[in-house]
Amino acid sequence: MFLVEDLSESVYNLVWDIDGNGQKHSLEGYPVFIGRLPYSLKDNINNYNPLGVYIYYPGISTAYFTGIISATVSRFHVKIEEENKRVFLIDHGVDGKGSRNGTYLNGERIKPGQKVLLKPGDSFQLGKLGPVFMLTMRRIEGETIVLKEGVPTLMPK
Repeated sequence: MFLVEDLSESVYNLVWDIDGNGQKHSLEGYPVFIGRLPYSLKDNINNYNPLGVYIYYPGISTAYFTGIISATVSRFHVKIEEENKRVFLIDHGVDGKGSRNGTYLNGERIKPGQKVLLKPGDSFQLGKLGPVFMLTMRRIEGETIVLKEGVPTLMPK
């Protein structure tokens, strides 16, 4: 069991898989969006790819490329936000009313625009065929997590 005492520091990681290679990103703040980014932000991003899936922090205008290219992921597909020291996932889309291909939390589709509690160990998928992300807690030691069936990923320290 993990205890969260203070969310002022990043204590959550997003992990995902690219061709059998595990990737990790420690959340730096909230809100954060995951999805393709509009062309209007291209000047803020090195090597912008219009089909690239990014982790984007609007408050600091910073984006990280996930290494994923997908035409089925929406712009600003999901939003992750913190409220009362709990983390929520929202199927957002470009206008905040939901993504085009939906978001699946632990295999179940969530309603467009719906805010759902996101807990460590939960996985969410951007569209039925899109990339899968998992939320984990930052730990002192690495741990093995299965992101996709038969694809073990060692979490770095």
